Amino acid sequence: MTANDAPARISLRIQDLDPDDARRWEQRLEHLKRACGCGEGAAALLTAAVLSAGFGARHWQSLRTRWPGAVLLGLGLLCVSAIAGKALGRLRARRKLRRAVRTLSVSLRDRARGDERPSRAAPSPASG
Repeated sequence: MTANDAPARISLRIQDLDPDDARRWEQRLEHLKRACGCGEGAAALLTAAVLSAGFGARHWQSLRTRWPGAVLLGLGLLCVSAIAGKALGRLRARRKLRRAVRTLSVSLRDRARGDERPSRAAPSPASG
């Protein structure tokens, strides 16, 4: 990827928005825009690995003679779990991004009407 291929950074230039608030919103939206679902995918993979190992240990006697099929099934389960976890993580991040944009939009609309609500003016540093 070259510098020209890099996705554009979010930059808010809104007259009614304090520069510090704008910076916090830019950081928050940028973080949500870049979310890839890797954490959720890793969690799903780890959960599937633990469950597969537990199942294998519990049913070792019956799986002992059919181990190639059990290994293939376990690997398939791990792959599906990782892909599903990543997809769910991406969907979750997209939903959070939409919610943040909606919150910013409502806040700006309220400010334009003269109904400023400080709690909605900028995201808190720990909001996730």
